[in-house]
Amino acid sequence: MGSRYYDASTGRFLSKDTVKNGYFFASSEIYTNPVYIDDLATIIYKVIDKERYGIFNVGGAGWLNYFQIAKILAEIFELDAQKIIESNDMDKKIRIP
Repeated sequence: MGSRYYDASTGRFLSKDTVKNGYFFASSEIYTNPVYIDDLATIIYKVIDKERYGIFNVGGAGWLNYFQIAKILAEIFELDAQKIIESNDMDKKIRIP
């Protein structure tokens, strides 16, 4: 079973299982802006070099959906990208309190 949101008060999962029978379902409707390691290293260097302190929020330059990210990770880690299934079906039963 993959990582899912669970509501202990109802005893039910709020999202679909993302792994089923060895396949990974990745949404093409949810976007994020990942930070690549080279960019993160540059940011850390600048923070140290300029002697800055505090909390920093770092975002990448572009936007990718979870399906695109899963495909990139599969290539990097030499995983079977054919087992990544694009999911467009947002669970309509999820209620946000």
